Amino acid sequence: MTTIAIIMVIVLPRFKKVQKLIDKLNGVTRENLTGIRVVRAFNAEQYQEEKFDKANNNLTNQQLFNQKSICSNATNDVYNHVYGNTINLLCWSISNKKMQEWQIKYHYLEIW
Repeated sequence: MTTIAIIMVIVLPRFKKVQKLIDKLNGVTRENLTGIRVVRAFNAEQYQEEKFDKANNNLTNQQLFNQKSICSNATNDVYNHVYGNTINLLCWSISNKKMQEWQIKYHYLEIW
């Protein structure tokens, strides 16, 4: 459980950063689309492409880091262990409760 908490503390702020990077990429794209005539008139297509590539690469690198840190094998092992034990505990507690109910019923039948 502690490992999951540590991973979340590291990765959650980075997901907020991804949202800002997506906003920046959308802003660059919108700026390019609304000013397409101006860009062509001043022959600034290369500059606009470099600007878009920079924003796109920043977003891609950040997203790759986030996905690698959340979806790594060690993380998956921890998740599987925690979820598996939780399911086992739930099944055990439910079956324990049912066994107690059945014992009471059969005990009642033995008395009669």
